[in-house]
Amino acid sequence: MTSSSWKRHLRTINSVYSIHKRGRRSMPLILLKDADFRTIDPKHDDPMVVTIKVANFVVIKMLIDQGSFIDILYWKTFKKMALSQDVVEPFNEQIVGFAGERVNTRGYIDLDTKFDKDNDFCKIIRIRYLLVDAETSYNILIGRTTLNKLGAIVSTPHLAMKFPLTVEAEVGRS
Repeated sequence: MTSSSWKRHLRTINSVYSIHKRGRRSMPLILLKDADFRTIDPKHDDPMVVTIKVANFVVIKMLIDQGSFIDILYWKTFKKMALSQDVVEPFNEQIVGFAGERVNTRGYIDLDTKFDKDNDFCKIIRIRYLLVDAETSYNILIGRTTLNKLGAIVSTPHLAMKFPLTVEAEVGRS
């Protein structure tokens, strides 16, 4: 093998295995302090449950689930919101729950969701919710996809979730 063919071969191999560097994501500093603790018992194991506004409806008991990839709007909550079923996109696949059980879906819907920060500013993002007909004590489950979209930092010891409010974000007064 000639020197030039060897170099060409190495360039080809390097191009196949190279990782193209994308622009790094930059975020402002987010601090969690002692004043951010939301619980009296420092040894609690409570789940992170918050209240949000979805399509102009206040929804309580929304579970922050850092282990879930999808965002779920439970069918009983969807019905209480009195949204038209015409806006539901068909999706009839089953999902597998934590315990391995299979759960039927009823479609999906894209809804604007408002996250408040300190009751002063908010961030509104569009979330694709999978509609699931299952018995649960929660109304909505928010997973990693939305947490990443928010740029959220979740601290279970603090029972707090913080996210940056930047110029690029849709920001408004509550």
